[in-house]
Amino acid sequence: MPYIEKIALEKARKINSTPSIYGTFAEIGAGQEVVNHFFKAGQASKTVAKSMSAYDMTFSDQIYGRVGRYVSESRLFKMLDHEYKLLQKRLKKKRGHNTKFFAFANTVAVSTANKLNTSYHHGWMGIRFQSDYNTPYNEMILHINLLDKTRLQQYEMLGVLGVNLIHSAFYTKKDHKNIIKSLFNNFESSRVDIDVLRCSGKIFKKLNHHELNLELIRQQSTEALLFHSKKGGNILPADALYEKNIIIQQHSNKKLDSHIRKQTLSYIKKIKKIKTTPISIMNIPIQYMKTNTIPYYLKKYLLTSNTTKHQYILISNFMKLYELKKFIRKATDQYIFIILRTDTLKQLFNKSSEDMLSFFSQLCDQKTILIVPDSNKLKLSPKYHHLEKYLIHTKQIIHLK
Repeated sequence: MPYIEKIALEKARKINSTPSIYGTFAEIGAGQEVVNHFFKAGQASKTVAKSMSAYDMTFSDQIYGRVGRYVSESRLFKMLDHEYKLLQKRLKKKRGHNTKFFAFANTVAVSTANKLNTSYHHGWMGIRFQSDYNTPYNEMILHINLLDKTRLQQYEMLGVLGVNLIHSAFYTKKDHKNIIKSLFNNFESSRVDIDVLRCSGKIFKKLNHHELNLELIRQQSTEALLFHSKKGGNILPADALYEKNIIIQQHSNKKLDSHIRKQTLSYIKKIKKIKTTPISIMNIPIQYMKTNTIPYYLKKYLLTSNTTKHQYILISNFMKLYELKKFIRKATDQYIFIILRTDTLKQLFNKSSEDMLSFFSQLCDQKTILIVPDSNKLKLSPKYHHLEKYLIHTKQIIHLK
């Protein structure tokens, strides 16, 4: 038996041997991989009140109500609402005095065949649970990206992560380091990416949610977190950026000129004839956040009278522009405009010839454009002029005037 399966079964066995923990499982899209661990562990009747999987859309809509997308946060909440209310309605009077109820749910898209597949495999997973008898519920909600290549590997990973989530809800100290550690316990974090993690309820009252999410990046459990001042916590990049045109500014210690953004918007509307307002992202590599906090950057860049619904900050591990571009490309094939200062562009050209060619080949394409607002100061070595002229000729570098 693989090590991760063995540890997952031990955790499920521990929960099964605790009579006060009792609840339901609702899993859509990737089998019933989580509850299966509880059945395999033995004595599942002490934990599992009900297990179900409504695969057919008509059946699912009849049970949980209609939604726009089946693999979505709204679908997950409908599942948790329905199952938890039903559990309370049927069992609270009978055993509420000595039982901590829970409802676990997930809705996931995985590979359709046991072969190499590069599609977007992701899902929402959550647990609604009581920390004591007859108390209000708490919640832990995750959005996950499954990074394994085959369907069976993804199924395995989903099952283990689900067991870890349930075990964490009942047995882990509610601080950011222990929560992250418990979720990724007994498997490599390279197998799954968690880009949304939300905890709510009385038991999490003292939890620093910004630190909780930053810990995901510090532990390299996710690539980046997207924040918006009017959306509360971090939000799913795939939803906010889907098929949008994007403007990116890289954070630096120098003050950013809002006039540059206005120039860029003017160019986009006039030359590219893009009518809808692009999403603006300030990328802040986590290396810059040693002294400051997420609320500091939210206040600095977003919590102002000039902030619009199109402005976000991205906290990431991306120090290289082509890594950032690759991340954004997962959500959109529209234009990406990257605003660069002259000194930053000059640094890019100062790489060795081989490194420079590799860098620009990964960064530039017909819909990824470098915007240089103060281009008159740019003085490159003559050996780089041919590349600069080519990028200008192909309109992958635009000098704003």
